[in-house]
Amino acid sequence: MLNKNDIKINGAATKMDVAPISQNSRTFVPIRFAAENLNCKVDWINSTKEAVIVYED
Repeated sequence: MLNKNDIKINGAATKMDVAPISQNSRTFVPIRFAAENLNCKVDWINSTKEAVIVYED
């Protein structure tokens, strides 16, 4: 739910550190939380202000 950090993953209750928000008709979710729960690795490249998400099978 928007503006709430309580969620369920595979039926288990947990909390995100930042709640999803809606802005200008777009929904924003915490990318690190979402990616890591999909078994992805997240890196931040400060020089280009980019998040890189890699799925390692």
